[in-house]
Amino acid sequence: MSSRLVAITGFIITNFLALMLTPVIVTGQPGSLLRVLVFSDEDGLPVAGANVVLYKIANGEADDAAYVEVTNRDGFSEIRNIETDSYLLKVSFIGFETFEEVLIFESGDREERRVYLTPSVEILDDLVVEGERVLAAGEVGIRRISSEQISRIPTPSPGGDLASYLQTVPGVVTAGDRGGELFIRGGTPDQNLVLVDNLPIIKPFHISNLFSAFSDEAIGSVEMYAGGFPAEYLGNTSSVIDVHLKSGNMREIRANAAISPVIHSLHLEGPIQRDRKSLMVHGRKSDIQRYGETLTGEPVPYEFYDIVGRYTYQGDNISCYATGVYTSDSGLINPERSREQFWSNRVLGGRCLYYDTSLDNIIEFTAGYTGYRSTEGPRGVAERSSDVDQFYVHIDLQRILLNQNINYGFRLNYGVYNSVIDERFTNFDSFRSTQPVARFYISTEMELHENLTVQPGVGTQLSTNRNISFEPRFRLLYLPDGTNRRELSLALGKYNQLVSGIRDERDAGT
Repeated sequence: MSSRLVAITGFIITNFLALMLTPVIVTGQPGSLLRVLVFSDEDGLPVAGANVVLYKIANGEADDAAYVEVTNRDGFSEIRNIETDSYLLKVSFIGFETFEEVLIFESGDREERRVYLTPSVEILDDLVVEGERVLAAGEVGIRRISSEQISRIPTPSPGGDLASYLQTVPGVVTAGDRGGELFIRGGTPDQNLVLVDNLPIIKPFHISNLFSAFSDEAIGSVEMYAGGFPAEYLGNTSSVIDVHLKSGNMREIRANAAISPVIHSLHLEGPIQRDRKSLMVHGRKSDIQRYGETLTGEPVPYEFYDIVGRYTYQGDNISCYATGVYTSDSGLINPERSREQFWSNRVLGGRCLYYDTSLDNIIEFTAGYTGYRSTEGPRGVAERSSDVDQFYVHIDLQRILLNQNINYGFRLNYGVYNSVIDERFTNFDSFRSTQPVARFYISTEMELHENLTVQPGVGTQLSTNRNISFEPRFRLLYLPDGTNRRELSLALGKYNQLVSGIRDERDAGT
């Protein structure tokens, strides 16, 4: 690493830590703070999208809603600057009984609640649904995908898969039925950033374009940005696919297996310690190479498998997740060339969310390793190969500044790249590079009017032999009549990608 990069990185880290740590410990705030974690009483898993509402109590009865929040993917929500008074806390979600509790806040109080919602089943009378046809709206470039949506897309195997779902999204195409590559809004596959539990993964899509490493049974939720992604996503220029795995059941052991002529799978999840620790493991292996000729009348010369696992720990003031992914693909993408492609992914890392009430702001920490190996050549001979090893540490924080919630964070990635190219038309046959990259971002969301929301942000990247990048980002959402019947959405920004791949369009595996 050059002295210039060391100096600049040191300057950024020093100022970042000063911003992060001063002041972190609470020393008496005028407004009160409430942090709520919401779980399902059925399986002990976090409930995302639950409504957390504080109603001010007047004359012994709950008045209008004074504070409203929604839980995130970790089942976490936070209400700040609560005025001194008595309140009724209500936590609700469709399909669950509403939780209620009376809370009394004095100046500077800091409260935390773990809420378990009980599933509710009701028998309804005759129901008539009437409605008008309206245009489905959504913020430009963003698609939020649930495991239920993925399971509804037909696949040649039991259950759904993320790869099959993404190919139904406008702007997403593949080069054919083999190759494991997605082209999103005109970008090349190496310009897509794919994350699993905040950990980057290079190429999680299998050689059969119908499958990825992520089935509907293993997925909790997915956020896909086909453009205009915010400042926290730095380093890629085409799209972001942010996958959050499902935690294992905290209350009981569950297992299932499925088999078909295309693929077979095994899923196992259950508690290690009730309501505290759980494990989820999901594995699949292709059968198409064995039964494909019987089904299609011609050989299917490829195979693949994957293993995905997640360990979850829910403490009193901390939530941690350890994630592991391994994939393997091999076969002939173009049988007439008789050249075999192989690639594999290795991901191992963890993410922790620390929300102790002694801290003024929550802290999210991620660290891990990503490895990728790709080869091409006659069977058993790797004439060309590529290896990527990445080590990374990510810190994400929040801070209140001028009554505005500010998100900011620091990423430090160290990548090692090796390639061997046996190509008669080039003047080199090997390549090795190390690429340390430091990234910093800051962003916020501001409601300028009840109908107008903007999300400004900025990010920066620096590495050896590179000038510091300046990448402003901006999103806007405008509802002319205050409803989602009409919507104006705009996103723009500047994007830099410091590392890209050498591509040969004749070989989908390169």
